[in-house]
Amino acid sequence: MVKESKPKAPIKTREERILEQYKFPCNSDVPKLYKYRSMATEQEILRIEEIFRDRKIYLSSPIQLNDPFECRPYLTWYRSSRKIQDYFLGEVQKRFRDANRETRRQELKKAKDRFKSNAEDFIKNAYIDFLRTTGLYCLSQINDDLLMWSHYCNGHRGVVLEYDTNKEYSLFWEALDVQYNEEYPVVNIMEIGEPEEYRKLLLTKFIQWEYEKEWRIIRTPGEGGPGKYRFDAELLTGVIMGASIEPENRENILSWVKNYPTEIAIYQAKLDETEYRLNIEPIKIIK
Repeated sequence: MVKESKPKAPIKTREERILEQYKFPCNSDVPKLYKYRSMATEQEILRIEEIFRDRKIYLSSPIQLNDPFECRPYLTWYRSSRKIQDYFLGEVQKRFRDANRETRRQELKKAKDRFKSNAEDFIKNAYIDFLRTTGLYCLSQINDDLLMWSHYCNGHRGVVLEYDTNKEYSLFWEALDVQYNEEYPVVNIMEIGEPEEYRKLLLTKFIQWEYEKEWRIIRTPGEGGPGKYRFDAELLTGVIMGASIEPENRENILSWVKNYPTEIAIYQAKLDETEYRLNIEPIKIIK
């Protein structure tokens, strides 16, 4: 009797694996995400004005983040010579796709020789190169955290911008939830292009940051990396002015909102009179 073979499971696309692996705000009961912004310097003010004027946000490299523990995994790599060969072959084909066969063969040999001479340095450099060419935009699902208002909004003198997450495949719909842990994640640098690995690298933080309830927009090197990204006007839905905002900055915000092409709700954060908390109160303006 011939034993029937089981049908092979269909190969999942990268997008399908991302949908299985990650949470998105829209399916996590997070209708809005918030960006805490300082207005302490002229440059910071100009960057916020650009958001209102041009509807662009800037995704920076993780290397620019102020926490030295950010994106700091325990790095590993393949131990199989066959897998190492396949890895370098793939890298050479990506970087030298227009080169002839002999050039690619020489580049493959150079890469393997560098790896053999000092594997740890090679892997460290590959990790740093990935960070330099990856863009992040950090957001929170809460808008009234006292510590974040102090840390990221220049002592409550800045603003918090409110973004809608419900439009499918928009920048903010694509934000991914950060995981919090007590130990470094283990990341295979030779699999860094795989969603499971760069999730661990880019979306894991020390557990003491858990109060931030952070989400991140990610653009890997193949998706454009660091830089400015435009969003649809209707996705910026609100702005909260800090409890100690400077009068000049308050006027700037009101002016930018008046000239914005779609409706933006305006709020004023106020210190509660009896408890350590903020009250976020709506403000009405006439356009």
